[in-house]
Amino acid sequence: MVFKLSIRIFFILFLSFNLSAQNENILYLMDNLPSSKDVNISSYEDSIKFNFSLPLISSFYTDINSDLAFNDIIQKRSDNSNFLAVNSLLTSLNQNNNFNIKSKINLFRIGFKIKNSYLDLIINENFKFNLDINEDIFRFLINGNKSYSNQSIGSLNFNFNHYREVALAFTKKISLNEKYLSIGVKPKYLIGLSNINLYNNFLYNSREDFSEIGLIVEGTGDISFPISINSNEINFDQITSNLKLDDYILSNNNNGFGFDFGLGFKSKKIKISTSVINIGRINWIENSRNLSYELGYNFNGFDISNSINKDDDNFIDFNDLINNKIDSLEIKNSLTDNKKSFIENLKPRLFLNTSFIVSNKFEVGILFNSSFEKLIEDMNITIHSSLKFNDVFHLIASYDNNSKLGVGLSIKGGPLQLYLLTNNVIDTYNIFYPYKANKINLNMGINFVF
Repeated sequence: MVFKLSIRIFFILFLSFNLSAQNENILYLMDNLPSSKDVNISSYEDSIKFNFSLPLISSFYTDINSDLAFNDIIQKRSDNSNFLAVNSLLTSLNQNNNFNIKSKINLFRIGFKIKNSYLDLIINENFKFNLDINEDIFRFLINGNKSYSNQSIGSLNFNFNHYREVALAFTKKISLNEKYLSIGVKPKYLIGLSNINLYNNFLYNSREDFSEIGLIVEGTGDISFPISINSNEINFDQITSNLKLDDYILSNNNNGFGFDFGLGFKSKKIKISTSVINIGRINWIENSRNLSYELGYNFNGFDISNSINKDDDNFIDFNDLINNKIDSLEIKNSLTDNKKSFIENLKPRLFLNTSFIVSNKFEVGILFNSSFEKLIEDMNITIHSSLKFNDVFHLIASYDNNSKLGVGLSIKGGPLQLYLLTNNVIDTYNIFYPYKANKINLNMGINFVF
């Protein structure tokens, strides 16, 4: 009775959570991969005495997630011509529509075993991009301004972050008869390269008779990027880039610190592990500034009375009329640039896994993964199974509460280890069909393992 009740509770939880953030569940479970220490800090594999990687090819991870696919917006007619699928777009909209990319590229990795401990030196390059557009903006553009009075028509937020981490991962194995406990810590030195956070609100205003209509953009943001702003207005002629690629790549003035830690326990029948990653922050000092701005336009129509008769002494060429009108549309343009540093915290994540060891080759288990910021809302529950043949072949299959099927495969021949992982097989397969692709998750690489 208690067992049946527990199963029911589990499936209610399994079906009720909805994860929107990216996750690296398969990598966490592939404890035979050196790169698993990016998320599973306590992972300890006795068969690995030494590992190293070549820059850029050892580990490449990317997660692309868009609420809208291309064919939600543009579709084809029977004659293969394209058209804007308005009804499809409207039914596909969420309240907030996100397009985000998260990537991690390993630049360097070397690790070696010292008695019952393992030490890894890791350098990773991290990229994050997010575009968030409120559905009201789409509806305003599609439906027009007829039903709008003076009001907000939505927000558009843009975020980009690029930082490097230099980490030293230390894992200690403590034997307890036929069981063992593993403890892992990974302090990280963080180097911020660029950071752009802009938050914009769009407001529509008009007169009751629509004789004049306008649009206002109000924005704030923090940025750290090599640009110069020489104006108190939004004037792109006065905003210049100082970007020099070599200086940018070698920049080390935006410093921060972070750490990950984890615990693991293994017996003949069960494995339990947990990790908390990305605790820390970066101080953005170089080329940093806090911006606030307002930009407004009003349109009250064209007076073409002097653009009809070329023989008229007051004749105005139509092109000149348009150019003059464009110049007069702007009614607000202010920019406040406060050159000051800011702090951005990393976003910690929690992993908790339990695996049941059926045999030396086969395991099944359940993994919980969530962010600290939205612990319940972002909760991801994944059931998984794995098949192993020594250190040569490792296959993992998983299924999570978002109906995502994941697969991980690693093959080792001599010291060469190849792997390919994805938390979302079906949607990632659509990479071959760009019209449908909106969720792609890939992690691949080559390691040298001895």
